[in-house]
Amino acid sequence: MGRMDRKKEKTLRSEIVDTLVTFGSTFLVVWLIVTYLFTPVRVLGQSMYPGLKDGDFGFTNTIARNTAGVQRGDIVIIYLDDQNTYLIKRLIGLPGDTVEMEDCVLYVNGEAVAEDYLDPEYTAQFGDAFFGDIEEVQLGENEYYVLGDNRINSRDSRYYGPFSGEQIRAKSVFIVFPPADFGLKK
Repeated sequence: MGRMDRKKEKTLRSEIVDTLVTFGSTFLVVWLIVTYLFTPVRVLGQSMYPGLKDGDFGFTNTIARNTAGVQRGDIVIIYLDDQNTYLIKRLIGLPGDTVEMEDCVLYVNGEAVAEDYLDPEYTAQFGDAFFGDIEEVQLGENEYYVLGDNRINSRDSRYYGPFSGEQIRAKSVFIVFPPADFGLKK
């Protein structure tokens, strides 16, 4: 093998190694961002309509969930391990809270809660059936109660029961597509 052949072989090996290192580094950076900062999410279904629509695509804020925690009224992303799927819902009750809905009024710890995030024109279309009563639920130490903004079409804590803090993976959604829905939903 001549000197030129060895030089070509060395250059080819070097290029392959460089390509693999670049690919690996890029993959690692993307994985870290998606896992610990902003996770892509696609809205499936109508449970958060009209604020979030079926097919909306955006990113959730994983780092804010881990650093600032969650507050009542936040939109949260819940992971269901047994179904390998995500839910997007509104956080209603925190650990230790008592939650109940009576006569179309949400009560947390015995006090009426104004649900300003609900669209009154939309809810009025369904009358009292939109809200339905929720029997009093006392949340435990690491339990959270969530509801969909479209109560008439949502499987939430009324169906699944309370969720654990570990199941809440992120909060808020920044919609990027479709452009008409562009913006932060929280």
